Amino acid sequence: MVDACRDYYRGNRTVLAKIDEFERTYHIDDCIRWYTKDTFVYKLINKALRTQDVEQLYVFRYYITDLSTSLNRESKNFLSRNSIVLCRGATISQAEFEKLKENKGNLISTNSYFSTSRSRTVAQIYVGSNTSTTVGVLFEVECNIETNIICADVSYYSDVPDEEEVLFDLGTTFRILSVTQGNEKYSQIWVVKMIPTNEQQTMVIDFIK
Repeated sequence: MVDACRDYYRGNRTVLAKIDEFERTYHIDDCIRWYTKDTFVYKLINKALRTQDVEQLYVFRYYITDLSTSLNRESKNFLSRNSIVLCRGATISQAEFEKLKENKGNLISTNSYFSTSRSRTVAQIYVGSNTSTTVGVLFEVECNIETNIICADVSYYSDVPDEEEVLFDLGTTFRILSVTQGNEKYSQIWVVKMIPTNEQQTMVIDFIK
């Protein structure tokens, strides 16, 4: 993994120094902290997941396993005491937005780790403006403690704890409950309400990147 990272960032002394630090100090207990940093780990892992590059996924397989294992461990503490609504702000294409509206009541799956926040205000910062080709969307995810899903509050590990980040595991599935326009103050924002689910059925769309 570190060799692949060095090859990708060859010539970039700043990042190469971080890669050296990772190689010297990495332990599974630190994997969430490394992922929440804005460094090569987050960028390359998500690039591999987003593109579904089989070769790169193989390269990063041990780290991905460590991260999912750590989220599973943290999740037991988080969901044992919380039933909560989490939010994620995003800008998506018109085509993706239409797909969401058409599939209300159906399932969507993630092909990456799905980042949300306890704070609606923080999530709204990441909602872009509507254009002729894009739509600003706020995802609201209602987590019930009885749902057997993996998500964890990772703010303790983050360099920016005020973002109150909660991270869902790789491949989490959600059911779309509704797609509605925001209230008067946020009328330009579309709100997509979802719940995580373990229901075993064919995915209608593989959507969230």
